[in-house]
Amino acid sequence: YIVNKIFDGLEAFKYLKANDDLSIIVIMSYQLPQMEGIDIMKNVQAAGKEYAYIFLTADKTVERAIEAMKSGAMDFIPKSGRLNEDLPPMVDKVFEMQSRKLEQERIKRELDEKNKELIKLSIVARETTNAVSIYNSECNLEWTNEGFSKLYKRIITDPAEIIGKNIFEISNNAEIQSIVANSISQKATIPYTTEIKYEEESSQWIQTALTPIIDENGDLFKLVIIDTDITEIKLAEQEIMKQKESITNSILYAERIQKALLSSSDILKRHFKDYFIFFKPRDIVSGDFFWFKESGDHNKLLIAAADCTGHGVPG
Repeated sequence: YIVNKIFDGLEAFKYLKANDDLSIIVIMSYQLPQMEGIDIMKNVQAAGKEYAYIFLTADKTVERAIEAMKSGAMDFIPKSGRLNEDLPPMVDKVFEMQSRKLEQERIKRELDEKNKELIKLSIVARETTNAVSIYNSECNLEWTNEGFSKLYKRIITDPAEIIGKNIFEISNNAEIQSIVANSISQKATIPYTTEIKYEEESSQWIQTALTPIIDENGDLFKLVIIDTDITEIKLAEQEIMKQKESITNSILYAERIQKALLSSSDILKRHFKDYFIFFKPRDIVSGDFFWFKESGDHNKLLIAAADCTGHGVPG
């Protein structure tokens, strides 16, 4: 132990109030200059600091012992010729008691914080429209939220019936084994999309985030899966793709018409040995064009390179 001696009650109070190491053992007399021992302890406690106290007393009465313990001391010891022998094991005992107390308080604080987080998570899991499911280290289903029942109501009438089943039995994704393996090996969330086809030739699209929870040994502890119905998004994408295909086909047909209307290079061949035409539309159909015209006697050639105003393909 590192021993710090203070002989003034007020100085002792200031020292203890300013210190943050609660593992300090305070061995203190009742009678001290400027501030008595009991007052020091009470004022320090009022400041929010809970040290471990051992009181030294010359009074060997039971009343003194009771007063010390009621005030918050962990132990007391009478001043005697055996002080050098009796005090060290008492300090060891009190230090161990204080260490356990501080550790229990730390654990309690951590549990309180975790409980607060769990309450928040439980609210999210209960209220979210997404399906949340948790699997154990063997990839067997342990728990699902209400959103799971709503999302999969067309294929799972009672989620309780699939509790305990393996993810490889439950999942509708053909690649689920490799997805789970990659997620565990990478220790990372793996997103994937699954199409569920029904008898009436309709489909349901599910976007999934599969997250492995790894323990301190690096082994799988839990699998957390969050599913989102993206059917409306997929249908909108398919509609957009159809529209894009229709528009693109229309533009490609316009390209054929444009190429047919452009002047033939045969006219240039009759007038030049060396020539080239560089014509590169940005978006399939060009907003610009070239044009050739021979004069009536074929001795002259009119050439035009037309730059249209910036309306693009629609213009």
